[in-house]
Amino acid sequence: MLSKALVTLIVAAASSTSLPAAFAGTPDFGSWPAVKSFTFSTPDPITTTFDTPDPLTILFAPHNGETKLLSGKGTTECNFNPNNVNAGDILDDIGIFKGEDSNGYCYPQDSYTYSDFLTEKGSLDDGSGKTYEAYKINHPNNVPVQFDAGATKLMFKVEGVLAASYIVYKAQPTTSGGTYALQVAQKDIVPVASGQFVMTSIELTNSGFDDVSDPPIFFVVPSDEALTAPESKTLNGSVNSQCDLENDPTAVNLQDTVDKIGLYKTKYDGSCFKQKDYSYYDFLTEKGELDDGAGHKYEAYKIGYPQGPPPDWQVGRTHLMFKVKGSLSSSYTVYKAQPRNEGDAYTVTIVEKGITVPTADQFVMTGISLTDSGYNAISDAPIFFILPDDQALTVPIYKTLPGTLDECTIENDHTAYGPGDVVESFGIFIGKKSDGSCTTNENNRYGNFLIEKGEVEDELGNRYEAYKVKYPDHIPTQRQSSNSRLMFKIEGALVPGSLYNVMKIQPPMSHPTVTVGDHDISVETEGQFVTTSALVAPPGSPQAGGPDAIFFVVPAIDLVSAWPAFPTTGLRVEATIFSKDGLSLYAEVLGLQTEVFHSPFNPSINQAVGLDDHVHKYGYRKVYFPIVGASGDEGIVWQDQTTFFIYVTWIGVGDDESAITIQLPENNSGDFYLLGAVSETTNGDIVYMLMDRTADSDDPYSALTVKAVKVNKNGVLITASTLDTSTSGGVNIHAYSSSAGTLAWNESQNSIAWFIARTYIRGSDGLNHQALSVILLDPGDLSVVSDKQVTSHSWNNYIIDSGDGFLSADLGDNYPRGIHVNKITPQASISGDVVYTFKTQHGTTAQNPAGNTFPVYEDISNNEQTFYQWSNDNDVYTEMAQPALLELDDSSLIIVFAGEFPSLDSSQTGANLNNPRNIGIVKVDANDFTNVLSKGVDATGGFYKFGGVWTPQENKGVIQLTQFTSGGAGRRELSSVDKTQWDNATRVKTAKLSNGNIVIVYEVWSSATYKRTEYMVIDSLGGVVTPSTFIPYALRLAPQDPAVMIYDDTVTIVGYDGLSLVRYHIQLGGGHPATDTNAPSVNPSHPPSVIPSGEPSGSPEEPSSQLPSVIPSGDSPSGSPEESSDQCYESVKDRYYLKTDTDGEEITKTCGSLAKKNENKVKRTCAKTKSGTTGAAKDVCKVTCGVCPCGEIDKSRFYPRPVKGEGKVKNNICRWLASTKKDIESICTSDRRSDKLGPAKVVCPVTCGTCPNE
Repeated sequence: MLSKALVTLIVAAASSTSLPAAFAGTPDFGSWPAVKSFTFSTPDPITTTFDTPDPLTILFAPHNGETKLLSGKGTTECNFNPNNVNAGDILDDIGIFKGEDSNGYCYPQDSYTYSDFLTEKGSLDDGSGKTYEAYKINHPNNVPVQFDAGATKLMFKVEGVLAASYIVYKAQPTTSGGTYALQVAQKDIVPVASGQFVMTSIELTNSGFDDVSDPPIFFVVPSDEALTAPESKTLNGSVNSQCDLENDPTAVNLQDTVDKIGLYKTKYDGSCFKQKDYSYYDFLTEKGELDDGAGHKYEAYKIGYPQGPPPDWQVGRTHLMFKVKGSLSSSYTVYKAQPRNEGDAYTVTIVEKGITVPTADQFVMTGISLTDSGYNAISDAPIFFILPDDQALTVPIYKTLPGTLDECTIENDHTAYGPGDVVESFGIFIGKKSDGSCTTNENNRYGNFLIEKGEVEDELGNRYEAYKVKYPDHIPTQRQSSNSRLMFKIEGALVPGSLYNVMKIQPPMSHPTVTVGDHDISVETEGQFVTTSALVAPPGSPQAGGPDAIFFVVPAIDLVSAWPAFPTTGLRVEATIFSKDGLSLYAEVLGLQTEVFHSPFNPSINQAVGLDDHVHKYGYRKVYFPIVGASGDEGIVWQDQTTFFIYVTWIGVGDDESAITIQLPENNSGDFYLLGAVSETTNGDIVYMLMDRTADSDDPYSALTVKAVKVNKNGVLITASTLDTSTSGGVNIHAYSSSAGTLAWNESQNSIAWFIARTYIRGSDGLNHQALSVILLDPGDLSVVSDKQVTSHSWNNYIIDSGDGFLSADLGDNYPRGIHVNKITPQASISGDVVYTFKTQHGTTAQNPAGNTFPVYEDISNNEQTFYQWSNDNDVYTEMAQPALLELDDSSLIIVFAGEFPSLDSSQTGANLNNPRNIGIVKVDANDFTNVLSKGVDATGGFYKFGGVWTPQENKGVIQLTQFTSGGAGRRELSSVDKTQWDNATRVKTAKLSNGNIVIVYEVWSSATYKRTEYMVIDSLGGVVTPSTFIPYALRLAPQDPAVMIYDDTVTIVGYDGLSLVRYHIQLGGGHPATDTNAPSVNPSHPPSVIPSGEPSGSPEEPSSQLPSVIPSGDSPSGSPEESSDQCYESVKDRYYLKTDTDGEEITKTCGSLAKKNENKVKRTCAKTKSGTTGAAKDVCKVTCGVCPCGEIDKSRFYPRPVKGEGKVKNNICRWLASTKKDIESICTSDRRSDKLGPAKVVCPVTCGTCPNE
C-alpha cells in the first residue's frame, strides 16, 4: 500500500539546492475551495431527411437505318461555328465535339482524343403514350494513344419556333435488358437561333459509360415541358477555378454545375492548378429536397465523396459556389446537413453566412471546402442548401478552416481574407517565420481546423461568445516553420480604450485550465479583423480529434479565471483542482498583476518543440528557481519572457496570504538570461547568474558578458561581479548554449558551484567548441575560485550540494557519451563515471567530411540503409530527468532518464526520434559509480569514432519502467513509420518520498505534440508501486526544471496558467474527502489523450548543429563539419523534362534557365511530377526547386579570399572549388563576404562539407 504522500509540483520548477523538508509544515489542503467549472453550449440541432424524385423508367426503340459513326474530331470547342459544324460529327439534331483541355487548348488528334461513336436515332416511350425523339450514343471505338486532353461533349439544335430554354435528359441503362432510368443531364440551355447547333457541358468520355451493354440515350425537351426526373451529375471539381472567376464571374463552365450549385478550384500561392494530378475529382452531385419534419422544405444538393484523389498531392482546394434566381436578398447563408455519426439523422449546421450575391443568376464563390471537410467515414455525404439571411435558421455553426492565410497578406490588408479563412468573428492565419518571411507550404504547417461556434458560461453566470477548435486534420510532414494563430473582430461598439484579451480554456470543463492567449490587443475599427499571437496549433491531442481548446475574447479590463477568486497584486489564492481516487491536485495562484502585464515562462507555449525536432536534443535553460529564505520563507526567482526582467516572488506561509514580487537589479534593460539562482538560509541572501543574450556572436573571438549578482531578500544589491570570460586567465565564454546551467550553494563548505554549458571562444584549431564546466565561486565577493571542464558536448545538466561538496549529472554526446555522474569538491576535484550510454548513428557515405574512406559497417546495415565505420553523431536519443539523480538512505543513487530501447542498437538511428522514449533507471553505489546495484538489463555495443577507431560501450542493470511501443516488431524502416501515433515520455520530474519511494511525473508526447501528463511511483529498487497513471488535468512541465521537496512528502513544481504564477501540489494516497465529485477517475493505464496539446513556440532557440568537441583526440569528430546524407549538387547544364509537343517530341530545359524564371513559374514547374527520358524538374534541379535540405549549384559564386602567394581566387565558383585541392581548407573556413557574395562555406556547403547534420 502506498501511504499518504503529498507531491507538490511547481510547474516548471527548478531547484539547485537541497531544500529542508517540512520547514513550514504541510498546509491544510483539505480546506481549499474548488476551481470554477465552465460549460460550452451550442444551439440544439435541427434534423432533416433528404429526398430525390423517383426515377422514370422508359423504353428505347431504334429507328431502322438511322445510325451513323460520329467522328468527334472534326468540330472543336476552339473553332466552334454554330452554322458550320463538321458533317461527320452530327446525326440529324444531335452531334458531338471535342472540348478544350484544362489550359484552353483543343487536341483532336488520335493521341489525345476518343473517336468514332456509333450513334442510333430512335424513340423513347415513357409508358404513358408519350414519345420523344432520342439518340443512343455508344462507346467510342477508338481510345487516345496517350491520354484524353479535353472531353468529347454533346451538342444539339432545335428546328422551328424556339422555346425560352431547354433541358437535356439522359436515359441511363438500369441493367442489361432495355429499360432506362431518366435523369437531368443539363438544364436552362438557351439556343441562339433555330437550326443552329449549341454546345452543352455534357461529357461523353468522362462519365455515363457504365459497365453495362446499353450505353446512355439523350433527348431534348423545352424547359416548360420538364419531366419529373432526378437531377444528378458527376462534377469534375476543377473545370472552373478561382483565377477564371475572379477575372470574369460570368465565365462559369456549366459542366461543373447542377442547377444552382457548382464547384470550383481555389488558388494556391496565387496560381490555380486544375490538373487531375493536383485535384480531387468526380463528385456525384444530386439535387433533391430537405424536409425538417415541421412542414419546412428546402431545395438541396447532396455532394458525394470524390471518386479520385490527386495522384500527386492536392494543390488548392475544391470549393462550393452557388447562384440565386429571381429577386435577391441582401445576403445569404449556406447550410450543411450531415450525420455526425453512422446511422444518425441529418443535422443542419451553418457553414458560411453573410454571403453577398451581386447579380441574379450569376454564380458566387464561397469559402466552403469540399476536400478538407464533410467527408467523414460514414455512408451519407453532406447536403447543402442556401437561404436568405432574413430566413435564417437557429442551428449550430461549425466549419473547417484550412488555415492557409498568411500574416504577410493580412498585415498589409486587414480585409484580405476569404470566407474560407473565418467563422463569424473568428479566423485562423499562419504567422511569420522567424526570419520575418511567410510561407503557406503545407509540409511546414498545421491545417484543416474544425471550428464550432458556441457560448461559454462560468459558475457566476457570465457568458461569452466562444469558438471550439478541434485538433487539425493536417499536421506538418516536415519541421513546422510557422505557427497557426488566431484573429478576431469585434462587432458593435468598442469598449473604452479598445483593448481586448484572448482567453483560452482547456478541458476538462469541470476543472479547466484558463489562460491568456494574447493580451492588450488594440482594436481600432469595429467589424475589422485583427491578428493576435494566440496559438491554435496544435490545440489538442491527435487522438480522437480532441480534446478541444476553446477561445473567446473579452475586454482587457475583464478578468476571467478558473480560480475561486483571482488574486490581486501581492496576494495568493488556494484552490483544489481535483481530489478523487487516491490522487489530488492543488494549486496556489500568486497575484502578479501590476501596472505591467507579466509573461513568465509558459510550459504549454514556450519551447514547445517535439521530440523529433532536432532542437529538442540540445536542451533548454531552467526557468523557475525555488528558494528558501532565512526563516523558512518560500520564494521563486524567475524571468519574464517578454521583457526579460528578473523577479523574486516571496510566498506567505499558512494564514499569510501574501505573494510579494520584487524586481531584481543588474538587468533593468533585459539584456541578460537568468541562468541559475540559489539562496542561503542564514540571511536569505540570493545569488543569481546572468549571461548576455543580446551580444553579436558573429565575431568568433569575442568574449561574452557574464555577471554574478548577490542581493538580500528584499532585492537590494549586496555585490555584483562581472566575470572575466576571456581566454587569458578567464572562464572562456563566447556564447550562450541552450542547455545552460544550474547553481548550487553548499553553505557548510562556503562554496557556490555553477554548472554551465556554453560555447568557447575560437581556439587555435579555428573552431568554437561547446562544453560543460563547473565554475566555483566565493559566496562572499562572487569571485571565481576555479573553472574546470566536465563534459563536451553537453545537452542537459543538474548539480546539488551534497555533504562536503557537490553531486552532478549531465548528458554528453562525445566526451563522454552518456549520462555522466560526478562528485565535485570545493577544491575542484572531480571524479565520476558514465552510468548510462546510448547508440550512435554512423556515416551513410564511405567518406567522412575529412576525406577519409571507411568500409561498410555490416552489423547494422540493411537493405534500406548502408552504414560505414565512422560516426559524427550529436544526437543522444536520451533526456535526463530533473532531478536526474536522487540520493537514497542506503548510500546509493538512482539515476532516472527517458531513452530509446534497446539502448545500444545503432541500426535504429537516422532521425532525432527513432523509437518511442521510455523511462528507465539505473541504481549505483554512491561511493563507487561503477558498482551498479539495480537488477535490470545489461547491454553491450559500441561505435566507430570519426577516425574509425572502435569504442566499446556497456550498460548494466537498466530497468525500463514504461512500455511505450511503436506498434511494430523487429527492425523498422523509419520512412514507413508514423511517429505521430507514438507515446513518448518526456520532461520527466522526480522526487523522493519519506518512505523511500520515488515519485516520477512526466508528460506524454507524440513525436511533435503534447498528449497528457502521467505519474508513477517506484520503490528504492526500481520496483513499480503505482503504475503509470493518468493525471486528468493539463499539468504542463517546463523542459529541464527539477521538481523539489518543500513540505512533508510534497513535490513542488512552479508554472504559469496564462494569468499568473502557480505552484501545483500533488497528493498521493488517501487524501481528504473529495471536493470535486465530478472529476474523472484515475486510470492506471495509458488512456487516449484528453488533455490539450502544447503549442509550438514561434521562435525556439536553436543552437548550431555543428558543435565540435573541445577535448583533443585524434579519433574525435572535433573540427570536422557534419555531413547530411541528403545533399544535392546541381549543374546549370542539367536538363529536366518540360512537356511533349503535339508531334510526340520531348521538350527539355536546363536547370540554369529555370533558375532565371520568376518565383511563380519556378513553383509551377517544380510542382510537376511527369517525366520523360529525363526526370521532372523537382528530381533534376533539386536545389532550384528547394527540395534538398542542403545543396549547391556548380556555377554559384562565392566571395574570393586571398590565397597565400597567389593574390585572389579568380575562378570563384563551386565547380572550380570542387575540382581543386589547393587551399580548399582555408577557403572553406573563411568568413569573408561582400554585399552580393557570401563565403564558400555558405555558397558551396557540399564541397566544403558544411551541411548541417539534421
